[in-house]
Amino acid sequence: MLFVTPLASGHQVHHLELQTVGIPGVQALVHGVVRGADERICMSRSELPVCQTISAPRIVGQANGERGAEVTNTLIFVDVPADDPDAAARFYAEVMGWEVEGRPAGVFHRIVPGGEFLLDDGTPSGVGNLHLGIYSTREPRPDPNPPIPPEEPGGPAPRVYILVPDRAEQDRVLDAAVARGATVLWRDRFWREFNGWHGCFRDPWGTQIVLWTKPDEDGDIPPDARY
Repeated sequence: MLFVTPLASGHQVHHLELQTVGIPGVQALVHGVVRGADERICMSRSELPVCQTISAPRIVGQANGERGAEVTNTLIFVDVPADDPDAAARFYAEVMGWEVEGRPAGVFHRIVPGGEFLLDDGTPSGVGNLHLGIYSTREPRPDPNPPIPPEEPGGPAPRVYILVPDRAEQDRVLDAAVARGATVLWRDRFWREFNGWHGCFRDPWGTQIVLWTKPDEDGDIPPDARY
């Protein structure tokens, strides 16, 4: 799981959940980046899709069976498959209002949600929010192997959680997605364990997008929430 600090407005990648059974071609580009202060994270714009300079804390955890070892494997990027990346790029630009760059168009598209991670005092940190990508199932760069035919949508699939400002915006995004060929899987549900309202659509290429909203301060938590 990946959680990030909420933004005051806009749509931000909030949580990523990848199921590992029966999903060909899911690509998570993972690179060891948490080392010390003021390091350059990832590669240049001409290489992998993320590049930031941050004052990185030393994260102490458990690795290789030894407590106190430094954690060095940090999620930096996830891309989702589409047999028509151009159409998928238009879909997310129109539904979510995101900037989507062809790198190159028709083969790989980088999604740039915008905004920055926030500091504890609510001010921007200078570290941009995580990016997503769309890769072609016909030419799944950077995979050097022959492409694998995608399975029909409907089974277990990657789920990407997007933080939205309120439930009205959830409804707007769901309706906009349906108008462009997506399928709503659920809407207006509450997950008590993680304290959030959520709805979900499956895009025309099989990826599930979960929209997430924190409850109001005055408390709009339903007493009959399932879990």
